[in-house]
Amino acid sequence: MILPMSGPATIRALSDGYWAEAKSGNEHLRAFVETYSVGYLAGVYDENRKQKVAQDVADDVEEGMRKAEELATRYLRYRGTDVLLRFNWQLNPPRKAAS
Repeated sequence: MILPMSGPATIRALSDGYWAEAKSGNEHLRAFVETYSVGYLAGVYDENRKQKVAQDVADDVEEGMRKAEELATRYLRYRGTDVLLRFNWQLNPPRKAAS
């Protein structure tokens, strides 16, 4: 049985994940992959417009990286900008525990 939700759900990331910064022309994007209890999330954040522009689920981190790169490339095509050639993936810095 599926129960209705009383409000928006918040699912927290289990690990710090990975990110890659990418620039093409005037466009500045940040691709990311995060690990959640229900799987992996790949996404793209537009740094110039300060908004998340695309996201998709993935089976593992490597697939998440591929999907994030593909989403970023598609977004740049949509914006009429040249396609990105390379992403330099980095591990997110560890989160600091709340005191």
